[in-house]
Amino acid sequence: MYRKLTYMLVALVAMLTLGSCLHNNGDIGPWFGQWKVTRITVDGVDDPNYGGDLFFSFQSSVIRVCQSFPESNSSSSIYGNWKENDGTMAVEFKEAFQSLLNYSHLEKQFVFTVDRRSGDKVLRYTASDGVEYTYFLTKW
Repeated sequence: MYRKLTYMLVALVAMLTLGSCLHNNGDIGPWFGQWKVTRITVDGVDDPNYGGDLFFSFQSSVIRVCQSFPESNSSSSIYGNWKENDGTMAVEFKEAFQSLLNYSHLEKQFVFTVDRRSGDKVLRYTASDGVEYTYFLTKW
């Protein structure tokens, strides 16, 4: 009887301990987790070269942009920092693969305008060459 109770208590403590590590440095609100970029527009027109294979992930102040290559079971990622402030999100990548930046139309440092923050997200920014990019994100 005591042995069974001991096992149950150990299992309960383990579940509570392991389940508490999801939000590093606290809750960051509606951005937490991984988001699939379902669509990219370039100056309001769908990007014909976008294959639906980008993901944005947010945890604490870290952003990860990942391009998935399912045919080879691999991916390419870049990491940076982000900070949201009054309807904008500043993003800076310290080191990045230029090919992934080119494909995603992102720059090493830029500011998104948050067009939609609740539910599915919409982020928009104007690149240094004046082209406007809009990213449509769905929780993945």
